[in-house]
Amino acid sequence: MSWVRHGLSNDQPFPGLRPFDHEDHAFFFGRRSQIASLYGLLDRSRFVAVIGSSGSGKSSLTRAGLLPVLEEENEQSRSGKWAWCSMRPGDAPLASLADALAHLADSRDVGGTTSDIRRHHIEYQLGRSSFGLADAVSEAGVGADEKFVLVVDQFEELFRYADRPSETEADRLRDATSRSEAKRFVELLMEGRRSADRDIRVLITMRSDFIGACSDFPGLPEAVSATQFLVPGLELDQIEQIITEPIKRAGAAIDPALVQQLLTDAQGEPDQLPVLQHCLLQLWQQAGVVASQPCEKAPAGEAPADPGEGRPSLARHIDPGCYVAVGKISGALSVHAEKLLPKLRERAVGAVFRALSDIKDGRAIRRALSYAQLRDECGVPDEELRRIVDLFRADDCSFLVTSPAGTANVTDDTVIDVGHEALLRRWERIRGLPGATGDAGDKMPIGWLAQEQKDGRKYQMLLSMLDSDRRSNKVEGIERHWDWWRKGSRTPKWAERYGGNFAGVEDMLRRGLAYQRRSQLVMRSMAVAAGALVLWVGYLQYRNYVDTRERATQQARADENRRLADQNFARSISNAQAFLDRTLAALNAGDMKIAAAVGMEEAAQSAVNSIQKAEGQSAVQPGFDPSPETLSLEIKLDNTATDILIRSKNAEDEARRRATSALQLAEKLVVLQPNSDRAQGLLYESKFRLADVLAEKQPQTTLSLYREARDIAQKLADKSPGEGERQYHLAFSTVKIGEVFRDDQKYGDARQQFELALPIADKLAVDHPDNPVWVAYAPNTMSKLAGVMARQSSPDLDRALELYDAALQRQNALAERFPTNSVVISNRITTRRGRAEVLARKGEWAKASAEFDEVVAGRETLVDADRNNMTSLEYLAMDYERAVSLLFGQLDAGAGEASMPTANLLNKAVTVEAKAHDAWLKLAKVDPKNLSWQKSLTESGKRLDELKLRLGTIQASQEPARQ
Repeated sequence: MSWVRHGLSNDQPFPGLRPFDHEDHAFFFGRRSQIASLYGLLDRSRFVAVIGSSGSGKSSLTRAGLLPVLEEENEQSRSGKWAWCSMRPGDAPLASLADALAHLADSRDVGGTTSDIRRHHIEYQLGRSSFGLADAVSEAGVGADEKFVLVVDQFEELFRYADRPSETEADRLRDATSRSEAKRFVELLMEGRRSADRDIRVLITMRSDFIGACSDFPGLPEAVSATQFLVPGLELDQIEQIITEPIKRAGAAIDPALVQQLLTDAQGEPDQLPVLQHCLLQLWQQAGVVASQPCEKAPAGEAPADPGEGRPSLARHIDPGCYVAVGKISGALSVHAEKLLPKLRERAVGAVFRALSDIKDGRAIRRALSYAQLRDECGVPDEELRRIVDLFRADDCSFLVTSPAGTANVTDDTVIDVGHEALLRRWERIRGLPGATGDAGDKMPIGWLAQEQKDGRKYQMLLSMLDSDRRSNKVEGIERHWDWWRKGSRTPKWAERYGGNFAGVEDMLRRGLAYQRRSQLVMRSMAVAAGALVLWVGYLQYRNYVDTRERATQQARADENRRLADQNFARSISNAQAFLDRTLAALNAGDMKIAAAVGMEEAAQSAVNSIQKAEGQSAVQPGFDPSPETLSLEIKLDNTATDILIRSKNAEDEARRRATSALQLAEKLVVLQPNSDRAQGLLYESKFRLADVLAEKQPQTTLSLYREARDIAQKLADKSPGEGERQYHLAFSTVKIGEVFRDDQKYGDARQQFELALPIADKLAVDHPDNPVWVAYAPNTMSKLAGVMARQSSPDLDRALELYDAALQRQNALAERFPTNSVVISNRITTRRGRAEVLARKGEWAKASAEFDEVVAGRETLVDADRNNMTSLEYLAMDYERAVSLLFGQLDAGAGEASMPTANLLNKAVTVEAKAHDAWLKLAKVDPKNLSWQKSLTESGKRLDELKLRLGTIQASQEPARQ
């Protein structure tokens, strides 16, 4: 692939989407009469305006048609010599004019001074007065006897400032500067054509829909009207020449029936010429070299036919099959673009084309930006953005173009533009499906351009809310707004397009989100506190009735008080259990931090102690048999404490003690109530908790406990097949057994368990669609199954990828329904990570890298949403490390040069490892006693030093080559 523009040749006789240029003239056909008419107009006029609609061929007619005629006349005649240079106004028309004249001087080898000094002289003459063009032409080495033609291609770029919003003072200053420079440029052209000392002629090409904008410049409308060349449409025989003559010249052939088909399909196309040229280029490439075809043997006595200069020894034959393969005229652009897309990250490509396009008066138009502006606006990293620009501006593509044309190395000042607006109208991803509205009930894609318009209106709506929000943190629909903001990778430069004040809008959204989360936490805390209050009131009621019972003297009253005491005792037990359930549920959903959960558990412990005391004495006291109700409560408390201690990561011994206590009490309860489902459920829960505690150090004991827990879950589920919680426990315990096998690298056994759990989880999701935890378990199980499919002795990577894709599809839908559920979001990230690892094993490094970028971005979002959540930060640090491992895998596989140079891969690895090191450092500071985090911090520091050393070595070895 080359992104440096080359002239057309027998190897590539069609330009594709870009216009024909001067060096392409040998392959420019079908315009002979138009070239002659335009030459005649230029020969007798000092100002010519070539006017036509988009895609009519204005630029091609001028560059590849007219200018070669001027050169041909120079070669054939000693008098009336022509000189010319070509330019585009861009954002700086005076600088572009100076560059064009300086380049002309360099090409003529004008002596007497250096190129830089000569350019300064030209620039000085242009700035000296409105008559400076004649003097600048002289500085460029054009003789007094030469007729000089200045070609200003795409003159409408001069009016670009009129389409930009002027919301801020900086915008207004920018546009005032643009207007001033544009006016100055037009004055130079108008006065230059009137020069008495020089024969200066100005030829502009301009789209017909911009004629009205000329009225902003004195004298320009009259000049355009006086000598206007309206580019005519093409006749069928001219279009046929455009199709067949370049193919003949290149020594190839095209099926006559296909020529007729092309002529038929091209009729009525609004972008007839660029779309046809692009289709022809795709046909040429699709045909390829089909066979070695030496020139036909000439008849006896005749010289062999001249194959033509540079004719390849292998010929191409373009047939109808090629036409179908490229998508025909109507679909060739979209088909070609879709082939390029998998090589890149789709979201990044979308951001680029959204930035480079706009909608004006209901139609799609180009929106050229400097590379620096494009990078700042779309938020795509520099390395990735360069890959996108280079791929889409390749010589066989031209979906993007650079100015100056053919630039090898893009700089911040290089202007990036869409090659032709036909791309905006024909690539389905940009224009969307016909009839798509973007409404909530409409699932048809509306396209990048329409989505950009929606996002712009959304931002302006948020901007309008900003002033009214100054005194309040409450923002209606904040979760929806924040999700939109986060997914879009908004940038300050992007915000300028729609009114600016990026920091203000982001601060408003962050404050609104924080306010809502605080409100939710307060509500949850109030609910928990209410439970505690009910518990305490129940206890006081209980004590009151106990005292009353002890004071009672009459048997009837004593019996009633005892009944009421027992009733309130049962209520106290029930409230305490509900309190523990709410605490654990809030912790599992990510709505409560570990420190808060520890405090809640301590409060529950005090309440349980009070209940035990009220009953008579402690349950752990020798010789005392507590009631089943108190025993159940104490089991629940021990299991809740175990769950909290496991998460705190620095209380392993205490977690084991509490889990063992819970199991012993549960076994005692089962003896007391052998037929009780509640007792069996607590025994299941206790075995499960102890297995969780012993998982890392005693895998065999863990496996036995999980199996015993699963047997209990199976019995309970069989008794009540429609009860969701029991089905969930059955699926959950089955998956846990599979995870033990997986961690022991017994992938066949693990796969069997996951396959057993999946149909249970699927049914659970169908039967209980409003429970996010239960609905999420099916795709989670599917993701785990995909993981073992990829790791088993005979990996099935394609099947694993299918499972990951299916899981991800469900998780995406779930995330739309529960956008703030951190568990749902975290599970989706885990699935994407597994998918990225499979892609890497398949050698699809670009896709794997893009997927891992999304994984890391998702983790970073979770950390940003709750910076005190050390679990999220630990997962982020581990994903950073996995991303570095992926980059090393790419290097080890020798894929670096194909997708990204080795130095760039190492540079990215250094950046990511530095982020991982920062994350481990934060974790180590939070808990200095956590040896695992301290070890990870040390290892990360060593890797970072090694990566920097390796990168420095490579850069040093490349330095002589640069010099």
